[in-house]
Amino acid sequence: MIAHLTGTVLAKFGRELILEVQDVGYQVFASSRMNAKTGEKMSVFVRTVVREDEISLYGFETATDRSLFDSLCDVNGIGPKLAMTIIEELGYDAATSAISAGDERALQSVSGVGSKTAKLMILSLSGKFEMTEKTDSTLLDALVNLGWKEKEAVEALNNVANPGASQQQLLKDALKYLGGSKTKS
Repeated sequence: MIAHLTGTVLAKFGRELILEVQDVGYQVFASSRMNAKTGEKMSVFVRTVVREDEISLYGFETATDRSLFDSLCDVNGIGPKLAMTIIEELGYDAATSAISAGDERALQSVSGVGSKTAKLMILSLSGKFEMTEKTDSTLLDALVNLGWKEKEAVEALNNVANPGASQQQLLKDALKYLGGSKTKS
């Protein structure tokens, strides 16, 4: 599976961008709000979606957006395109707040999300975004600011994930993980 790409933006058309990585052009579906300019180098977190008739790449600016995408796709009736629309129209903070607060109306403001889908999202995902996603984002930023590459920081946080742990403990565990088998680059 492809999880991350860094390359040059060859073209951007709405939600589609072509990212050239070592002379290969990858078609990546991303939010139209993503700051991608033709000719510039950029990195994207990627979720590879394999279907019977196609393989698609969905790109995100942050690991937390990709995590939200994964959670949304786990909800019955939400596919990758609708999940991307939710992230694009609401953004991470508004989407997770609406889910946590049980705000059906905010979720229904997204084109393609009706009453039934909004209720399913709330039932399936309520409680999931109370602390964990914001914590992950804060910890990821902290590790990157300490000099670790974002990819390494994400790997460390994934390996020390413990829902009941405090941010301080998770940071200590991530630093232990990074210091144990990794070296700063």
